[in-house]
Amino acid sequence: MKRFLTWTVLLVWLAAGSESVAQVRLGRLLGLSVMGNSTSESLVLKMSSGLREGEEIVWEDVQSAVKSLWSLGIFSDIHVIQDRRTANGIFLTIEVKEYPRLERVDVSGNRRIKREDVDKELGFFRGQVLDPAEVTKARKRLLEMYADKGYTLADVKTVTEPSEKEGRAILKVEIEEGKKVQIEQIRFYGNTVFKDSKLRKQMKKTKEDRWWRGADFDDELFAEDKDKVLEYYRNNGYRDVEIVNDSLYYDETREDMFIDIWLREGRCYYIGDVSFEGNELLPVEMLEGLVELERGDVFSQEKFIKTIQENLGGAYYDRGYIYAQINPRETLRADTLDFHFLIDEGNPVTIRRIHVVGNTRTKD
Repeated sequence: MKRFLTWTVLLVWLAAGSESVAQVRLGRLLGLSVMGNSTSESLVLKMSSGLREGEEIVWEDVQSAVKSLWSLGIFSDIHVIQDRRTANGIFLTIEVKEYPRLERVDVSGNRRIKREDVDKELGFFRGQVLDPAEVTKARKRLLEMYADKGYTLADVKTVTEPSEKEGRAILKVEIEEGKKVQIEQIRFYGNTVFKDSKLRKQMKKTKEDRWWRGADFDDELFAEDKDKVLEYYRNNGYRDVEIVNDSLYYDETREDMFIDIWLREGRCYYIGDVSFEGNELLPVEMLEGLVELERGDVFSQEKFIKTIQENLGGAYYDRGYIYAQINPRETLRADTLDFHFLIDEGNPVTIRRIHVVGNTRTKD
């Protein structure tokens, strides 16, 4: 009668706290064979086990062998079987049960999300080991993708069926998308400068449900709209504003969504003195005329960036100084910002040669 040395039994013995069990000598390993494998090579599995024919082995070696084979992630069950024992040693067989290899994925029920997007989220490929744990993770990713798109009622069922090919399986993914959640209300907290209605107006794609329009929720568009709220603040003097938290929750039916956004506005900043250094090509009077912000204005991030990149940078670019650099240095006085622009004009760029291509009838 064959004696089964299973991973489960071995763990139970070792858990009993007997160190001597792990070190019990089984004798010299006279022979090692593999059975139950159809896609994995026997020689590879024997080498992966760490068991070597001709060597003395103990219980701990069998435990390590099962651990090593299990870590490959391709087996659903592993047994180590004692075939026979002689006066000279022991003969063992590693019996494995392989997970099937994926033949194909059949997807149904996806009407609002493209098949290629579903496949990308699942992440499966033909011929891979179909590990149930990986299928569970893929299902979770797919549900998260649907939730991000506003389909919080979506359900995904996975069924593995054997294929006509031996050792292969078909993964069926059945999707019930459900209704897309509608945004019922958007509320702001911590805002003392602008009303909720003014801030909601800055959100271009995330709207409250009204009779004349829908209010679908999209996680990516929501992130963009939160940035638009921050931009509005920063263009109106509050450049330190930040969203400290946001919360999404639903009613009992999970068809209506409620959004709460907590803000920390910070202080309002004003423009003070503006000065320049390093400008030899363009006079200060001209540069001052290119600054979008005047003394006493509230700070605007949009106008500040436009001043540097388009106005000042553009003035030098138009005169051939395309590598000119404008670096602003600021000094804070209470709620007033002084800006000192350090200009590195560089050298003008001249045109060396003009190449014309594609002209077959007209000379360069």
